[in-house]
Order: sequence, then C-alpha cells, then structure tokens
Amino acid sequence: MQDNQAPKLSLSGPGLATQLMPPDISPAILVAQIRAEVARHQSGAGSVSESRFPSPTETRGMTMVDSPAATGPYLAATSGVCGPKPLIDWVELNATLNVAEQHAAVGTALPEMSRFSGIKRRIVRFVARCVLNLSRFLTQHQRLFNATALNSMRDIVNSIRQLEQAHRAAIHRLEAEVTRRLRDLEKNVSQVRMTLPLQERRINVLLEEARRRLPAPFSPEQLQTLVHEEEHSFDALYVAFEDQFRGSREEIKERLAVYIPVVKEAAAGTVDRPLLDIGCGRGEWLELLRGAGLKSYGLDINRVLLDQCRELGLDVRAGDLIAHLRGLPDSSLGAITGFHIIEHLPFPVLVSLFDECVRVLKPGGVAIFESPNPENVLVGSCNFYLDPTHQKPLVPLTIQFLAEQRGLVNVELMRLKQPNQLPNPLERLPEEHPLAPRLNPLIDLASSRLYCAGDFAIVAHKAK
Repeated sequence: MQDNQAPKLSLSGPGLATQLMPPDISPAILVAQIRAEVARHQSGAGSVSESRFPSPTETRGMTMVDSPAATGPYLAATSGVCGPKPLIDWVELNATLNVAEQHAAVGTALPEMSRFSGIKRRIVRFVARCVLNLSRFLTQHQRLFNATALNSMRDIVNSIRQLEQAHRAAIHRLEAEVTRRLRDLEKNVSQVRMTLPLQERRINVLLEEARRRLPAPFSPEQLQTLVHEEEHSFDALYVAFEDQFRGSREEIKERLAVYIPVVKEAAAGTVDRPLLDIGCGRGEWLELLRGAGLKSYGLDINRVLLDQCRELGLDVRAGDLIAHLRGLPDSSLGAITGFHIIEHLPFPVLVSLFDECVRVLKPGGVAIFESPNPENVLVGSCNFYLDPTHQKPLVPLTIQFLAEQRGLVNVELMRLKQPNQLPNPLERLPEEHPLAPRLNPLIDLASSRLYCAGDFAIVAHKAK
C-alpha cells in the first residue's frame, strides 16, 4: 500500500538524515493505555461501548497507518471465543501492536529511490547509505528498547486476554449453576403447590369426621371416608414422578398422534360415539383429540392430575375404571383408550376391563391399549420397574390372546420405538462370509431383544 511506504527523499528542503529517520515510537503510550483500561474495568467504570484503545491514527507520537495491518497468530488463536462482547477491542489492539512492530526497527532500511534516476539516484543512494550506517549506530539502543517494550506489551496483552477468558468461563459456570438451581426451585414450588390442596382436603375431612364422631365412635361410613382419603395420599408424589420420567407434553403428544387415524377410521369421537380415555393422566391425549375435533372425556383417580386437566379446559371425571364402565349403558362409546394403564391392573381387573369394553363399545368401535414391551430386554428387566406402581410386565401375545378370548375381533399388535431408544449398531455379516451361518443368527437374536420396540399397543374392535 502507498501509505506503508517510507517517505520520499528530496535534495532540497529538510536534511537527508531527517528524512531517513522515521518518527520515534513511544511504547509508553500503549502501556499507559493498557493500564488505564484495566484499571477502568476493575473499578467498574466505563461501558462496553466506551472501552476501546485508540486507533492507529489516534495515537499521537507513533507511526501509524490509516488501515490496520493484518492481525497476527495471537489474534487468530483467540478471536473465536464465544460469549458476550469482550470489554477490550482485541482486534484494534493487536492491529496497533502490529503496526508498532513494523516500525520498531528504526534506521535499518533504505527508503525507495523511485523519484530519482541516473547519476542523481547513485548520489542519493550513496549519501543514504552513509546516513543509514550512522543511524544504525545512533538508534541501536532505541531498537533494543522498542523490541523489549513490544515483547513486554505482547506478554501483558496475552495475560489480560487469558484473565478475561478465565473470568468469562467462571461466569458461564455460575450462570449454568444458577439456571439449574432455579429449575429445581421451580419444580419444588410446583410440587408444594400440588400438595397443599391435598393436605387442606385431608385436614378438612379429618376435622369433619372428628366432629361427627364426638362423642360417639366412628361409624362404618365415616371409616370408609377416611380409608378413601388415604388412597390419595400419594397423588402429588406420583405427579412429580411422572413429570420427572414420563417426558414433556409435546413429546407425549407427538408419540400418541399415531393413533388419531385409528380413531377416525372407527368413526369414533363424535357426539353419539364419544371416546373414553381411562387413566387420562396429564391429559396429553385428550388435548390431542380436542385439537383434531374429536369428542372425548377422560377418567382418572389422581386428584392432582384431574385438577391439571380441568385447568386446561378438558372434560375429565374422577372414578374407578371398572365401576365407571359398569355404570355406562350398552353400546354407548365409540372408542376406549388407555396408555400405560393396563400394566397397573391386577389380572382379574384386566379381564373385567376387556369384558366391559366388549359390552359398552358400539359395533365397529375400537379399543386401544398401550404398555411397555418386555420383548425388549432392557425394558422387561429394568425400565419397567422404574415405576413402583406397575404390577408385572405384559407380553404382547398374551394381551392379544386375552382380547380375542373376551370377544374383541381384528386384534392387531403395534410395536413402537421409544424416543430415547438407541439405534441398532449390529449388522449382519455378508452371506459369503465364512462365519455368517454361525454369527448372523446371534446378531438377529440380539437385535430382536436389545433394540426392538420399547412399547407395544393392541388395536382391537367390536364386531359390527
């Protein structure tokens, strides 16, 4: 660039020595600026927009250029740091140091003599060499000082940069810890909010029953009331358990969306063919049905979950599933669904459930029940028992057999991958491989037991 060239020599005007000598470089200015900037940020003064080093053209007493030189390796190694904007403009600072480094070796190089030619050029070059030899002697201490000062400033800049990165990393760790603790606090507050209404309800029941008891002993009806209240002592605990392990509402709705076409194909979800979801829980399926314009209502015994569903404007009712089904007239429902509910039922209750489904479903109605799949070894041996209220794993073929034996028809099995399941890394050997006949059956067995679907569902119909 033209701006980076040394001054042109002239035989008239100022002396050759003055023209050959570049202006003095004052590293003290840079050191003072660095110290002032560090002191300003340590004291909290100045904003990010005010925190800047002088540009090369603003630093008085130094030979600068209008456009900064390309930054060096130091900036390339540190310019990719993510996060908030640095308090110091490292690009401008490194450009300033690079420019200073270019002019630190004063009195060691001849400027170009492009303006002269012939005998004048020879004379000028001879005189310039003489002056240059003299200037090398005169400026040797200045060059040593410049090099030492620049190295010191580079060390200072590197130290400040490392200190800033360490502080930023510490801030990021603190932010992550604060975020985690706030999330835990919100979860605890939510659990307390769920528990308080239950505690108030229990206290009111106890006070009311105590009032009725005095001075007479408890009657059978009063004892039944207390026993019924005891059944809800773990409602809030189970809600917290589901929130921890079941997954988000959006994840559950995405998984259940596969059943919407099944319900529509059975012409269920209308006013005269409503859908009943037993064990409706947090109401994700009911919310999905409402979004699809299908008529439905839910049934559950957990008071906290029922309150949550009502807050969402969902039609839910409290009650035991068998008692509720037995209270319905024959052929009154278009569909009955239950997701991860049948594994909670004792076997006699499960048989009664299928019997009632056959009775209350309209002709052509559909029953859908989803459960963990024990064909997957990890599910059958570990994940199933994560929920302490589960009875026992239910084998898909057993449930299919039971549904058919109790009167349902066209019973189909669906096997569904869980969202957190690992992909199958096992691959069969090529048939021409000498070990293929012996290893491929083992690979198939491992794939079918370790990486098969984590859930299954039966889709059964009532005969038309």
